[in-house]
Amino acid sequence: MSQKKDLKRAVKAIWDEVKTLRSEQGKRYAPEEIEVAAAELGRHAKDLRLLSQRMSALSAMPPKPAKPKKKASSAES
Repeated sequence: MSQKKDLKRAVKAIWDEVKTLRSEQGKRYAPEEIEVAAAELGRHAKDLRLLSQRMSALSAMPPKPAKPKKKASSAES
């Protein structure tokens, strides 16, 4: 369960970085600054996708257990 909590914390940290980036870069319109901000947002998006895949793998349903085979009843004579 701690792995899920660690992943959730990592996701929250990335979203906090995105919010900070948007507030800092939101009023800058120079092409260079836009390129830098876009690259940062792209990196954050990639990180979020990876974390999403890891969280999905942790919460995947385990395979169903195999049903026990019925023993053939032997006819008593």
